[in-house]
Amino acid sequence: MVEKNKPLRQSTLRLMPPGVTLRRVIDGCTSRVMSLAIDPSGGLIASGHEDGIVNLWEMNTGELLHAINTHGTDVTGIAFDPSGKTLATGGKLWQANSGELLHSFEGPSRGARCIAFDPSGATLAGGGFDGVDLWDVASGERLFQSEGRPRHYSSLAFDPFGKTLAAAGDSVVELWEATSGKQLHTLEQESLGVYGVAFDPSGTILAVGGDHGSVLLLDAKNGKLLRTLEGHTSAVDIVAFSPNGRLLASKSNDDTIRLWNCDAWETVAVISVPKMHNIWIPSLAFHPSMPLLATAGSPHDAPEDERGRQIHLYELDYDVLFESKTRTKSATNSTAVGGEAIPKTVHSTTAKIVLVGDSGVGKTGLGWRLAHGEYREHDSTHGQQFWVLDQLTTTRKDGTLCEAVLWDLAGQPDYRLIHALSIQDADLALILFDPTNSRDPLGSAEYWLRQLPVDCPKILIAARVDRGHPVLTDDELATFCRRKGIAGGWIATSAREDAGLEELTERMKHAIPWDDMPVVSTDAVFKRIKDFVLGLKESRTRKQVIFTATELHVAIAKQLKRRVWTESISAVITAVGEIQILAAIRNLSSQGFVRMLTLSSGEERILLVPELMNNLAASIVLEARRNPRGLGAVEESRLFDNSYGFRELEKLSEGDKALLLDGTIEAFLSDRLSYRCFREHAGEVKLLIFPDMMNLKKPQRDDLITENGASYILTGSTENTFAGLVVLLGYTNLFVRTD
Repeated sequence: MVEKNKPLRQSTLRLMPPGVTLRRVIDGCTSRVMSLAIDPSGGLIASGHEDGIVNLWEMNTGELLHAINTHGTDVTGIAFDPSGKTLATGGKLWQANSGELLHSFEGPSRGARCIAFDPSGATLAGGGFDGVDLWDVASGERLFQSEGRPRHYSSLAFDPFGKTLAAAGDSVVELWEATSGKQLHTLEQESLGVYGVAFDPSGTILAVGGDHGSVLLLDAKNGKLLRTLEGHTSAVDIVAFSPNGRLLASKSNDDTIRLWNCDAWETVAVISVPKMHNIWIPSLAFHPSMPLLATAGSPHDAPEDERGRQIHLYELDYDVLFESKTRTKSATNSTAVGGEAIPKTVHSTTAKIVLVGDSGVGKTGLGWRLAHGEYREHDSTHGQQFWVLDQLTTTRKDGTLCEAVLWDLAGQPDYRLIHALSIQDADLALILFDPTNSRDPLGSAEYWLRQLPVDCPKILIAARVDRGHPVLTDDELATFCRRKGIAGGWIATSAREDAGLEELTERMKHAIPWDDMPVVSTDAVFKRIKDFVLGLKESRTRKQVIFTATELHVAIAKQLKRRVWTESISAVITAVGEIQILAAIRNLSSQGFVRMLTLSSGEERILLVPELMNNLAASIVLEARRNPRGLGAVEESRLFDNSYGFRELEKLSEGDKALLLDGTIEAFLSDRLSYRCFREHAGEVKLLIFPDMMNLKKPQRDDLITENGASYILTGSTENTFAGLVVLLGYTNLFVRTD
């Protein structure tokens, strides 16, 4: 039965998943509950509100003890000290039992948006729009202030030993040495916002939630990604571990709280919460000793302006929750929990294998043979290609499914910069060289060894050995491998004659560090969507490469009619909507399998073949370098009518051509590709200018006569001014190169 401190709408008593009971509803809040904290004794619960009020409630009765007017904006950060006698909000200390203001700290000019006490209670950390500050609680002295670019910090957490402070700000997770303020690690999240951080009770794992819609589990010592928990379909606002370390809770803008079993990292319950206008509300707190979880709530039929004005206390039955996990694991594909199907969790990891080497050395031929088991002649290309290597699929001792994807990267000098960015997360590198090259057979291998991460396993491959005699001896190659730290050694191969490929496959199996690779724990539905998309991506009969979420949803439904999947998973996928499709696709995009294409209109499309965009971008850059005036520019109109004759567009439909060009140009202009680019107008002509592709050199003369004449006005970034002026002058046909 629900306990409450005043009558509630009947709709509050909604269906709960097994093991979760809505035990108490605290009502009477004047505005939305933005943050929550429970004191260490478990007797008080503090709620920070949108109107700057902090309420303190008696936990057992829900009685309001007193209200504090912080005279500020929404209270998104609130914390009790370890004694429970002091409450911190926004850089201010309050006496918990009376609400009396004890001290205000000098700190961020716009206030601390997130607050955390260290385990001893001697230090208080505050983060806001201006940075992170550490204060001595007793004296009020500021011990530390972060330097560098100001970030919008949204969450702070000390590890259980008080040695490390984790901070989530903008798209970065930072780890600081708590005693000195020394920055230990900075973890970028590729322009995706991060909102919540929490250490597990052992201090070994740091959980991170954010725009990526997944929960990332990091090694608390070095920041290494250990596991990704997939299941939410929108941003994760906050994460919290239960005090006993058995559960992780994550609250998302998809209107759910997920409970994860910290032993198997599987979803054991999904709690429905009311929609909060897609705003960040970090209101989630575990009771320090009882199996209770507090969060902001409201009746499901509450008007929008009244949502989130309650505090809901959920009682958790661990035995039932973990029994639900067991039922889920033993079920074929899913189990019903609280009227909602929770699909079986699939644990997998994907190895990224990169093929690198000079152009024309045989990378594509080797990759095709490994992927398809047949030989095919391939012309040299500046693009990228992608294959799944089924022969490398295996299973780890912990049950994790291991899959491998082979990336063929072009070797032309003009594209080494682009492709060098694609190898930083490689799990294995196959470095190809021409053993018959008498001038410098290992020159390109030396280049790629400098680009590859030092700890990336590598295998040196003498390719196309059927086409000539090697100029290096076996001993010379073995010595080179020892000197360069190529643990996988070298091997001679021929894709044409199928020579050395069986041995190469075995070496690849042993070289990939499967046990050290991060795991993705995902719903079986997400895994099915991934498998479908990868199958569609590799299909030789595929006619469409760019989809909306609706089109992809329809394609999956058609696939269901053609393939025999189990009845339960078919029912689940049939019920999956476009939001779930997009969530799964975004996860695939973060792994490089597909790409979210942002158009100039702001709309998004799903590009099944991300390497197609890379290849087109490379061709555009090449064309800019070939500009007949040496100006490093291309004309947009000629891109859209394909006057340049780009091969990447030849087999695409007219609709896909236009979308791909639009998305590629937008990526250039928004600096999401490797080359600097900006747009300029020369009369009626729209130009894309690549300053790095200009072939102009400064004249080595000091006798040139200059005079004042026409003036030109340019707008945009300062670093683009010179390049823009040069191109505009060049397109007037009045100025020519003198040297």
